[in-house]
Amino acid sequence: TPIVKVAQNQVDLEIELKEMVPYHVMQTDKEIRLDFNKTSVKLPAKKIPRTRPGKALVKEEEFATETKPAISPINITPTKSPKKKYKGEIITINFYNSDIKTVLKFIATFTDKNIVWNPDKVKGTVSMRLKNVPWDQVLHEVLIQNDLGIIKEGNIIRVMTQEKIKALEKEEEEKRKAGQQRIKEKLAEQEIAKELEPLITEYIRVNFTNAETDIKPHIEGIKTERGSITVDKRNNLIIITDIASSIKNAKIIVKRLDIPEKQIMIEA
Repeated sequence: TPIVKVAQNQVDLEIELKEMVPYHVMQTDKEIRLDFNKTSVKLPAKKIPRTRPGKALVKEEEFATETKPAISPINITPTKSPKKKYKGEIITINFYNSDIKTVLKFIATFTDKNIVWNPDKVKGTVSMRLKNVPWDQVLHEVLIQNDLGIIKEGNIIRVMTQEKIKALEKEEEEKRKAGQQRIKEKLAEQEIAKELEPLITEYIRVNFTNAETDIKPHIEGIKTERGSITVDKRNNLIIITDIASSIKNAKIIVKRLDIPEKQIMIEA
């Protein structure tokens, strides 16, 4: 029979149990939930006699009688904002020898989060009493007790063993290294192809600027190691010998730089 005593913003809830069984308590700003596992104590079969309605007087002193609590009282105090990295809603919980799957279900229901786990791999029990703690910190503590961890994929939180997480991280690292190796091999193949590509020579005429001073410095950086660039000063020509792609890029640069200077017309 629960007995409630109210005094100065504090509520003491006392419950007598015939047998100590696993339980858990979850407290939010609006409610307190208590859940007890099944007891092994069998209740004696009793026949309830029929009685007529009547009135009974209960003295105030009898109602206020206290018994020794079987469960530690929960003190409700104003919540405080977390100072650490955890940003979840503040909750108060009390778990005693509870199955971790039940605890994860409670957290998922309270937070409205998508929490997924493998029932064959995720095993263990939880015993803890946390007061005014962010729910994500509660989840962290629950996982630590059972050597578990989480991986977030979008809006899904996957709970798995630390061994599984390390295996996945190793797999991702191997994929990353393999990708980098493929890029290196592709670049190496491109360099080999350039070495084997035949050289051609092109004459690029420069019409409005000086080929030696205005154009040549800008195309020196794009030639390959086998390429060469010279200037015919008398005809103002760029003579470039290189692979086709380098010559194509050189022509683009010349076209952008070889433009006439703007002139101003002054009328008398």
